[in-house]
Amino acid sequence: MTQAPSFPGSMPRQPRGLTLDDVIAHIEIQQRLVEYCRGVDRGYVEAVSSVYHGDAYDEHGPFKGAASDFANAIVPMLDAIPVNGQHHVTNSLIDVQGDRAKAETYFLSFHPTAEAADGEKPKIMVTGGRYLDTFEKRDGVWRIARRITLMDFAKEGDGSFYSWPGLADFTGSGRREADASHDFFAQV
Repeated sequence: MTQAPSFPGSMPRQPRGLTLDDVIAHIEIQQRLVEYCRGVDRGYVEAVSSVYHGDAYDEHGPFKGAASDFANAIVPMLDAIPVNGQHHVTNSLIDVQGDRAKAETYFLSFHPTAEAADGEKPKIMVTGGRYLDTFEKRDGVWRIARRITLMDFAKEGDGSFYSWPGLADFTGSGRREADASHDFFAQV
C-alpha cells in the first residue's frame, strides 16, 4: 500500500511529529545537498559523484542521463571559465518515507560565462530554481537516486560583481587545490 505524501500538491502540509530517524535523515539529506554545491563550485568530480547513487539519473537542463556522466561533464565545463561561480541551496521541503525521501530544494546560482572577450570581465548568469530529488538510503547512506532540475528564472548581467576594487583585499577563490578551503579542510 502506497502512503500518500504528507504535503500533496498545493495543499498545506499537515504538521506531524518527527522521529529521531526523520531528523537524522533530514540532516544527512541536507548535507548531501551542500556537498553537491561545494563539489560543483570547487571543481571536485568525486564530490559531485558522491552525492548520487551509482545508478542515479539526473535531468539538468539539456543534460539527461547518468548522474556520474553529469559530474564528469560539469566540472571540466566550469574549469574552462576563469572566474568562479557559486551555488546556494536555500529552503528544502523533505518528506521521508522509510528508506526513501522526496525533497524539493530551492537554489540560487551565480555562473560566470565563458563568453568574455580578452581583457573583459565575464558576464554573470544569475539563476533560481528547484531540485526535485528522490533520495534513497542504501547501505546506511542517503544519496540522490533521481534529480530533476527546474529553472524558475535566469538573468544575464554584466559581470560587475568582479570589478569591486575592494575584492583584491580578500583571499581569492579557486578550484580544487587553488582554493584556500582545500588546505583548510585538509588540516582537520
